[in-house]
Amino acid sequence: MEKDYQAPELIEIGTFEEMTLGSKYDDTADKNAHRY
Repeated sequence: MEKDYQAPELIEIGTFEEMTLGSKYDDTADKNAHRY
């Protein structure tokens, strides 16, 4: 039960990190597009 309760929290943290990393990747992608 405890693991099932903690799982959603870990998933939320993972998605938050992915969102922040995704924004960074988007910024680099935009810079690469400007280079071309």
